Amino acid sequence: MKILQISSAQSLGGGERHLADLANGLIHRGHDVFVAVRPHAPLTHELKNVPEENVTTLALRNSLDVNSARDLSRLVRRNQIQIVHAHMARDYPLAAYAARMNTGAKLIITRHVLFPLNRLHRVTLSKAARIIAVSQAVASQLQADAVTQPERVSVVLNGIDVARFQAARQKFNRRQFLNSWELAEDSLLVGTVGELTPLKGQEEFLRAAVPVLKQIPNAYFVIAGIDHSREKNTGLASSD
Repeated sequence: MKILQISSAQSLGGGERHLADLANGLIHRGHDVFVAVRPHAPLTHELKNVPEENVTTLALRNSLDVNSARDLSRLVRRNQIQIVHAHMARDYPLAAYAARMNTGAKLIITRHVLFPLNRLHRVTLSKAARIIAVSQAVASQLQADAVTQPERVSVVLNGIDVARFQAARQKFNRRQFLNSWELAEDSLLVGTVGELTPLKGQEEFLRAAVPVLKQIPNAYFVIAGIDHSREKNTGLASSD
C-alpha cells in the first residue's frame, strides 16, 4: 500500500518515536511510505528506512493552513496515496482535506493524548475511516465525547523495540549509581522517564514520594527526561 504519514511536530517525543517506528516498520513489510513534516523537524533523522525522496517538508502551521492542505492534496494525488495518516490534532483537518479531495484515499487518525478536542477536530474525527487510540483511556475518552461510531475506534498499544534498550541496560550499573550518590546497598530506587512537562506527571511523582518516604526512608526517587521548555518558549517547538 501507499501510505502518507503526517506530523507537524518540531520536537521528538513519544508520538514522534511511534511514527518513526511505524513508518520504518511498514517499509520493512513492503509498503511504500511517504512522510510530510515541517522543515528541520528532528523526526526526519529517525526515518531510517524511508527514502529521502519520500520525505516532504511543508509549513504545516496550524489546522487552517490552506496552502499546506492543498500541497498535501497534490502530494496524495501525485503519489496515488491510499492511506493518509495524521498524528497531531492540528494536522487532522489538513489530512482530512487531502483525503477528501482524492477519491480512494482513506483518512486514519491516531490519537495519542487526552487533551480536549475543539469543534473543528471533532468534525474531522467524525469523517475518519478509523481512529487509533494508543490506550484504552484514550479510546474511552473518544467514546465519551461521541466523536464517531464506537466500531471505528481501535486500541493499538505503542510497540517498543526492546533491542534499542539492551545497551542502556548494560550501561546502567546499580552499584555504580549507588556509589556515585553515596547511597546504601539496600536503597530502593524509584524512577520515572519522560519529557519534563506537566503532562508527564513529574509533580505527581514527587507528591507520591512523600507518603512513601514516611514508610520507606531509604527510598530514592529519580527523574530522567529531556527538557524542551526553552525550545518551546523560543518558538522552536510546540505541543499538540
